[in-house]
Amino acid sequence: MRTLALIICATLLIVGWPNRARAQYDGAIDFDQSVVRQIRQLEGMVRGDAPAPQQAVVLKWLTELYGMIEQYDQVERCYLRILDLYPSDVGVMNDYAVFLIDTRHDYSRADSLLMMANRWARNIDKRSVFRGRTWELWGRLAYLQRDYAIASRRAELSLELLEGTLRVDPLRLAGRSYRELGQYDLAAESYFELIAILGGSVPEDINELQLFVAKTEKYSDGSLREHISVTIARAKSDRIAKIEAEGGSVIEVRSDDGVKLEATLRRAAGPGAVLFVPDVRAQRSVYAPYAQLLFIDDITTLSVDLRGHGASRADTLPSWDDLSAYHREQLEKDVAAAYRYLRALGFEDEDIAVVSAGLGCALVEKAMRGEKASPSITHLSPA
Repeated sequence: MRTLALIICATLLIVGWPNRARAQYDGAIDFDQSVVRQIRQLEGMVRGDAPAPQQAVVLKWLTELYGMIEQYDQVERCYLRILDLYPSDVGVMNDYAVFLIDTRHDYSRADSLLMMANRWARNIDKRSVFRGRTWELWGRLAYLQRDYAIASRRAELSLELLEGTLRVDPLRLAGRSYRELGQYDLAAESYFELIAILGGSVPEDINELQLFVAKTEKYSDGSLREHISVTIARAKSDRIAKIEAEGGSVIEVRSDDGVKLEATLRRAAGPGAVLFVPDVRAQRSVYAPYAQLLFIDDITTLSVDLRGHGASRADTLPSWDDLSAYHREQLEKDVAAAYRYLRALGFEDEDIAVVSAGLGCALVEKAMRGEKASPSITHLSPA
């Protein structure tokens, strides 16, 4: 059953994310080493005739590590090498554009890259989630250049392609752009949806709404707070109802330090189980289609939002980017807590497969080593 679950997961995820390099690893990399030693070891894995999927996986990890030690020329080298291997990979183009915008502040090159990403995404799949992300980043670039009309239009195009928590960034972009254009009613609508999706867990969004909502002629009776509370409660109820309608249930997992993690459990009658661990900055909803298919095949699935991600957010844990060093160090403990939840349901190591993506792969390796667990593990390339 363990092998069957692993094969099904890997196959579904590969089919579901076309044009993305991916590979499996056996846990040989020691993520406890210093960054420099990690870099040296990983660089050795992309020399010679290493398979392209392996190179893409390792090069994406290297972009993160080189970024940590501020070797930005090396970050660019790695991105360019991945694009040499996979020139139509829109996800990598998006990540590279973020680097150019936030780190290099090279808006001209970012603009050209996002234009190319949009062209590839349109040719491959006009309704691609990656294309939605491209429109959002392109809109953010316009916002930084104070072209708020273009920024709002690109945010709208992004929202046409994205669902659930993936709508958060384009909604925030749309709201801020409408506000700058003096279109306060539209700005308020964007912020209300944004706050509802995040359950009011980011106080800055509520504060921004309060600063301009008085200009809309609405809520002059002081009903803003009440409206926010009702909107959040309705959104949460709708989200849970949707998951339950698809055969899942929303559960709470407690990490070692007491932080509450929200997860989706699809309990099947079969003897196998799969734990889905998203990449950092991602949410468990990305795995929903695959979890549903595995559930149909009688395989139990558990998809978890790590702290600071998706629905596992709180006033003190607003997002990945704002997590303290302490909480980032606890992310592996969140993975371990989710794994123990499956064990508590009666599954043994040989019954469980763990699927992870991006930097979540390192978290899984460390968590399983700490738990002295040996499930089947499939790592997906973040590229």
